[in-house]
Amino acid sequence: MGSDEGTVYMIRGESDSEWVSPAPAGEVIVETLVTSSDVAAEDIDDLSTYVDIDELATVVNGDGDALTFTVEGHEITVTSDGNVTVDE
Repeated sequence: MGSDEGTVYMIRGESDSEWVSPAPAGEVIVETLVTSSDVAAEDIDDLSTYVDIDELATVVNGDGDALTFTVEGHEITVTSDGNVTVDE
């Protein structure tokens, strides 16, 4: 996990047997929200509308435990290990 040039990246699919690649945190969060709720991807604004990107980068880089913010009425929690959860 990490950030480069203002984009925050997260690792998905981390396991010993599969190849992993960083993905932009915005894409990971939107994908998780869309698959976990009735919100459509086109209804979600840029991630910076909902969360301070510097705070998100702090958590993703392992310097914080977790960050919770609201996107379209759903609470999103991102943890330092890259886990993203959605609660209503």
